[in-house]
Amino acid sequence: MVTVFDMARIMGAAIGAGLGMGVGHVEAGLIGGIVGGVLGLLVGERLGRLPLFLARRQLSKELSRATVAELERRLVEECFLSHLILAELQRRGVDLAPYEPLLLDWIHSDSPMRQQFGRVSLQIFFPQRAATLK
Repeated sequence: MVTVFDMARIMGAAIGAGLGMGVGHVEAGLIGGIVGGVLGLLVGERLGRLPLFLARRQLSKELSRATVAELERRLVEECFLSHLILAELQRRGVDLAPYEPLLLDWIHSDSPMRQQFGRVSLQIFFPQRAATLK
């Protein structure tokens, strides 16, 4: 699956390579174009990672500032963040055992997304239980 963050990296690399090649070629000919293209590709790809970095940082701040009740609500509503929410709860010393039935319900859900995220979170936080389901 290709995400918007993957596209940002790809576009950053492509634009960087194009700009680097153009500038390098104008400044130093063929060799300059090749070197500029390679350097532009590397710099563009790195800059293309910036949106993902910023989004992760923002989400981390949101989760660390949320109350346990808010995290529990988000866990139920946003299964795609379950591993991050459970990790935050674990970091705070909250017992995760009460959340195991929720993950098991997700695994038996009709929703492929809930199944996937329930299985992954179960494998991370309840590996013994996950091993019995294989």
